Amino acid sequence: GAGPATGGGEPKWKTDRLAHLEANIDDATPEILSHVVNLLLTAGALDAWTHPITMKKGRPAWTLHCLCRSSSSSSSSEADDHGEKADGDRDRDDLATKLLEIVFRQTTTLGVRIERDVERAALYRKVVTVRTPWTDEEIDVKVAMMGAGSGDDDDDEKGEVVSVKAEFEHCKRASESSGIPLKTIAECAAQKARERLQMEW
Repeated sequence: GAGPATGGGEPKWKTDRLAHLEANIDDATPEILSHVVNLLLTAGALDAWTHPITMKKGRPAWTLHCLCRSSSSSSSSEADDHGEKADGDRDRDDLATKLLEIVFRQTTTLGVRIERDVERAALYRKVVTVRTPWTDEEIDVKVAMMGAGSGDDDDDEKGEVVSVKAEFEHCKRASESSGIPLKTIAECAAQKARERLQMEW
């Protein structure tokens, strides 16, 4: 889906509906929780994170969260005449099942809350690849825009740039190979991405 339109008629952002999985955990170490979050992301979750909470009797604990595509977010036209699930629906259900299995196998929780049809607004994005003066390492820079057309990652239509961020791991490698501080690498890469966009547009 698309968000509100700009003055020129282009949607400002795109919207979709997701499934939100969450579980409260009171006996896991930070190392275990970090491992589970990485497993969920590697398995296909759109996002995964934790936040601290206080449970019964004042016990400190964590809530583990996970976002993934929801089968209910697909249109009814995806189902065939017999009402069977379309391939997209089955894939989304399989992913949710896979993520639930990770949570149950890797943590001690006895139950996971599932909230479907969680609406998310997302800016349009593209990736600009640049190099800094100090190294030949290529650095991807994520550019987020409002009102940028279809929203495909390779969309070249002009939008309002609201966020520019260099990929951390790429900057880290460039810093290690060149001896230049990581923050200097990241700032330079972001600036070169802005300059590249101005030239393209």
